[in-house]
Amino acid sequence: MQIDDRLVTVLRQRATGERALRTQYRQLIDLLGNARPGSDTSLRTAAWMRLAELARQIPAEERAAILREPGIRLRQPDLVRNLAEGELQTATAALAKAELPGEAWETLIPQLPLRARGFLRLRRDLPGAAIAVLERLGVHDRGLPHPEPVVPTPANEERPEEPANENQPDSQIGALVKRIERFRRHRPAAGAAPRLPLEGRDAPARTGIQGFDFGLGPDGTVDWAESHVAPYIVGARLEHPRVSRAVRLRQPVEGVAILLAVPNELAGRWQVDAVPRFAEIGGHFLGHAGRLRRIADLPEEAPRAPDTDAGTDRIRQLLHELRTPVTAIQGYAELIQQQVAGELPHAYRALGANIAGDAARMLSGFDEIDRYARLTGRSMQLDEGRTSLREAASLTIAHLEPALKARSARIEFEAEEDAQVALAPHELASLLWRIFAVVANGLGPHETIRASLDCTDRTARLAIALPASLAGDADPFLATAAEAAGSLSASMLGSGFALRLARAEATAAGGAFLREDGALRLTLPECPEDSQEISNSAIDGR
Repeated sequence: MQIDDRLVTVLRQRATGERALRTQYRQLIDLLGNARPGSDTSLRTAAWMRLAELARQIPAEERAAILREPGIRLRQPDLVRNLAEGELQTATAALAKAELPGEAWETLIPQLPLRARGFLRLRRDLPGAAIAVLERLGVHDRGLPHPEPVVPTPANEERPEEPANENQPDSQIGALVKRIERFRRHRPAAGAAPRLPLEGRDAPARTGIQGFDFGLGPDGTVDWAESHVAPYIVGARLEHPRVSRAVRLRQPVEGVAILLAVPNELAGRWQVDAVPRFAEIGGHFLGHAGRLRRIADLPEEAPRAPDTDAGTDRIRQLLHELRTPVTAIQGYAELIQQQVAGELPHAYRALGANIAGDAARMLSGFDEIDRYARLTGRSMQLDEGRTSLREAASLTIAHLEPALKARSARIEFEAEEDAQVALAPHELASLLWRIFAVVANGLGPHETIRASLDCTDRTARLAIALPASLAGDADPFLATAAEAAGSLSASMLGSGFALRLARAEATAAGGAFLREDGALRLTLPECPEDSQEISNSAIDGR
């Protein structure tokens, strides 16, 4: 098959009746469960959306029955993980039908919910790699031991008489009772089986555990640990602000002291060191891998992060919750505009394009708020480099000239000497664009302002005169008016926020940005002479 258009054909169908809904669900499961690598990403995205919509219309029992049909093959880990996170019926059916190689199971099992991992233990046809992962995660069998083999007794040896039991009418029931008794006698010690978080407080302590390797999932929960501690720690959270922030920001964790409040021998004070992990294909975040080391002499309270971190984290969490629905709206609008599910009238496509554009502007505003929160919370640093401030300012003004010519306005720039500032070209370009775009938007017809650059004491100072429309404001940093339609894009949140963000960027770079004597003054430290020079070609590509 040179061109596989089966997915397109299924998506073009309009399923209205109950039978058509189930047929389309079965077809999408079959195609997504056997998708070949390199298939069209946009088509697969549309298929996933349609599958989620069908799942809301078809009861879980009927979807589970479809998954159990003989012709269904589940060979894609993404589909298996998606189904395993659903209702109990669909999860058990999907995990019973999944046909994956050992390396796929190794990647998938740590990402499954704890309940789903228990379902996998009921399968007897898993590859050895999958069984090893389950063992490391502390997922053990709950069944009775198999009957012991019968050893033939020599004819001349007398068998010990077994007392008769009137409550055991046949040998099968008797054998089952013996297996239960043998299971109770030889049950593993209390510390060898997984426990609930509040269970086993009186378990005998095992001394000598001074350190072990572990893994955190993307949500910050321990999803893997060495086999001898997995029953105690898997499923727990490492409660500490710095660890939580590192998980959210995908950053390393170095030398963080935490207190494990687990009801077993691991309780106590430990030091955490971990690094983020990313998928080789796609680069999505997988979690952290690290090591816990016991610390004997720690202060009673582990060190806490500054209060500003908690505020920044709350803002970023709110932005994350806002991004999710806006991204979904943008995706649906792009599907309409691109006619992925079939031909549509041009009016609908125009509406889809407008909605997608509005969503993109909202996401851009979220990014600006996120950047401002991280800069003011000191959880972000600007990329360093060596960039010419005179060249960067000249290029930024040149980009603004076409918009200014329409109003016969001008920005005259004077710089007798140059300064190499300690910022990467793209960081300096963004900073200057915010400032000059705000100033350019405030220029009236036939208005001309001046900007100048001077360097003293290893410091570069860029002064930009305020236009008449901004000079009357008591504080242009507090302006709340949004941009007018068709104006230069300084920020979706208005000129005041753009200037405040520029001030936060300048502060993070070791400089300052303020209003002084009717002008905006940007101060940045110069780069040392022996630092490596970076070209401004990145700025020229705006």
